[in-house]
Amino acid sequence: MPIEKEDVGIINSGERLVPDYSKATLVYGEHIARYKAACNIVKGKEILDIATGTGYGAAILAQGASRVYGVDIDQEAVKYAKKHFSHERIKFLLGDGEKIPLDSNSVDVVISFETIEHIKNYEQFMKEIKRVLRPEGLLILSTPNDAEYPEGNHFHLHEFEEKELGKLVKKFYKHSKSYYQGTWLYNAILEGDMLSSGLDQKIESINLAPIGKSQCTYFYMLCSDRKIVENIEPLAVLSEHWSERKKLEREAEEDLLSIERVETIHKLQKYIVEKDQHITNLQTIISRHEKAKISRKVRLVVKKIRSRFVEKKT
Repeated sequence: MPIEKEDVGIINSGERLVPDYSKATLVYGEHIARYKAACNIVKGKEILDIATGTGYGAAILAQGASRVYGVDIDQEAVKYAKKHFSHERIKFLLGDGEKIPLDSNSVDVVISFETIEHIKNYEQFMKEIKRVLRPEGLLILSTPNDAEYPEGNHFHLHEFEEKELGKLVKKFYKHSKSYYQGTWLYNAILEGDMLSSGLDQKIESINLAPIGKSQCTYFYMLCSDRKIVENIEPLAVLSEHWSERKKLEREAEEDLLSIERVETIHKLQKYIVEKDQHITNLQTIISRHEKAKISRKVRLVVKKIRSRFVEKKT
């Protein structure tokens, strides 16, 4: 259900990430990881962040890029971005992905994170990206993996499987390089100050739960007409604290609620049975009453007929 905080100034509809509602959550970490991974590639370049949303990603890119255009179709999102993430190297614009408000050959890199699945005519979207990119330009694209991503996001018009996405990219670019974004539970041993620090930290990671490419949650691709020399360095983001204790407490609370719901349902069922019986009794009484009324009318009619017959006879 959409919610809004007075001090935030934008509704949290679920269609785009609003940092004020989502910090310290898994979904926030997923989004930040995508932008952080692209930072080294965009240094000193002119960037389009298409579907920039609330602008937090454009602000991350602007730390190294020479210019960032943040374009979004939602007026409230653009307004929010201008208020919270204005920067001398960022220009936020209202615009549609199928008709991007930039000149042809105007940017070095297009960032398209979690956008293409929202667009009905996604081939036109890809054409527009190609149009605004310079000949040696680079598209950095991410989108959910249909085989793994949970069903039910009504904002998504079309989700891609890997072969389908690869086939689409080949229509527009000669070269591509694939990466994959997945989710694990993460356990770390840190010093006390590192636990409470939100700054970038270099932490050695050991993967004890390897997965196949089909199990990734998102695809992450570099696309260009030139040979791609850029690389995405491995990056992990600690985004949401996992507490087994709190999990058990929540489950216990849910169990209690479930018991209360079952008891309420039983009470309601008993009440419904009683009401049904009461209605049945009323219907029986009404039926008898109607039959009695009809019977009285019949007797009256017969009495009148008899009286008229007697009158005629005399």
